[in-house]
Amino acid sequence: MHFKIHNRYTEIVSDWDKGIQIIRDWCTKEYSYYGQDWSQRPPRRVKKTDRISYFKNNFFPTGWAGRFIQDYQALELEGGRGAYKKITWEDCRKKPLFRHSLKGEVFPLRDYQDEALQASLAAGRGIIHHATGAGKTVVMAKLLETLALSSIVVVPTINLLLQTSEDLIGFLGEEVVGTIGEGIFNPKLITVATVQSLWSKIKGDDPELKKVFHEADVLIVDEAHHITIAGRNKIQNTYFQIAQLLDAYYKFGLTATPGEEGELERELLEAATGRVIHRVSSSALIRRGLLTRPVIQLYKVTPTMRISDWQAAYRQNILRNARRNSIITNLATKYADQGKSVLITVTRVAEHGGVLQELMPHAFFMSGDTKVEDRKMMLEDFKAKKTRILISTVINEGVNIPSMDVIIMAGGGKSNKQTIQRVGRALRKAKGKEEAKIIDFYDADKGMLERHSKARLRTYKKEAEFTILPIIEEKQ
Repeated sequence: MHFKIHNRYTEIVSDWDKGIQIIRDWCTKEYSYYGQDWSQRPPRRVKKTDRISYFKNNFFPTGWAGRFIQDYQALELEGGRGAYKKITWEDCRKKPLFRHSLKGEVFPLRDYQDEALQASLAAGRGIIHHATGAGKTVVMAKLLETLALSSIVVVPTINLLLQTSEDLIGFLGEEVVGTIGEGIFNPKLITVATVQSLWSKIKGDDPELKKVFHEADVLIVDEAHHITIAGRNKIQNTYFQIAQLLDAYYKFGLTATPGEEGELERELLEAATGRVIHRVSSSALIRRGLLTRPVIQLYKVTPTMRISDWQAAYRQNILRNARRNSIITNLATKYADQGKSVLITVTRVAEHGGVLQELMPHAFFMSGDTKVEDRKMMLEDFKAKKTRILISTVINEGVNIPSMDVIIMAGGGKSNKQTIQRVGRALRKAKGKEEAKIIDFYDADKGMLERHSKARLRTYKKEAEFTILPIIEEKQ
């Protein structure tokens, strides 16, 4: 079985039908989504499954090539002694040789950052799995400076577009750093772009973007855990499609949360960028004194009723739960009165964020609809502690606010990635900051909300250096 490796896809050249079928089966992924069951009266939202194939015409995403080549026995090729066949491969990619002249200067890297840089240069693609606060942007800047090639950096939000472009300009100079996003199309040698703007131009068959893509030799996806599947009746995830459309030699994903080995989301991330090439955890950075230790306090809230439908339970026992919202308000006000900055994370704009702002009219509320200039002003005031309380649906990742003291996780949910990303907002070091306070809720409804609470608690317990206090019980 012979693999011909290209930048985007790898081709299998073989007459061994059984082996091809095994790889085809491995590249066909089953996933879950929620949809309406119209056979019930009234129709109910239920969990469904479907399959999607990433193997077509003997081609599969090149990010999986290393898995098959280095660990082909894991494919379970018919089992038994001598049942598998030797895999050979041919690297058909052309490594870019031309280097541009960059006048910027990235300051010296920490030891683990330099290890990540060297691993990236050696591998040519892969995932840099660094905890929030490890300085991924510094590694990115040094990588871009060292490669000195036409590059695209994809980010998920306007906040990150603004922050990343500003950071890279500081490292490499404004003459080489451009942006695509928020109505601006100004590509340069290194272009920072939001995924939404890229996808909009791809759908419009924009000739200028085609030129940018054609010239790019480097793709970096920041917050790369967004590479996944969109779900039933939706286009495939746009991050994944953009990564596969870009015929770049170098491809890297940067994230604090790549997902667990064997999970679909992790496998799709690896398909686009390759495997993890370097890792550093929050606990490792806390032990070195580079991050602030979080102290996690859960408040147990027991709803008056159990609701079996998850959406109804979430709406009634989280969004509209007056007692729970009162605890959030009282805690936020208490810490703000102590001179601390408090971020309240929510998932629903009007139903939760708007309600909490009505309870705390002195707080700022930032959502995806907030104008760019207003976002800048809110974040600057929050960083400077002119505003003590910020309620937001959009500060889950990438935003750097070292002065943040307290996070109140008001929105619930079970996502391991979202929990880690949110906690990471508070772990950065700042003068006079002794600890980071994380407030969460144990929603004891004996149903889905409680299972989600347990999932978040398990996530906290995975980090040895996180301090978890006994749960405080609050009765309705």
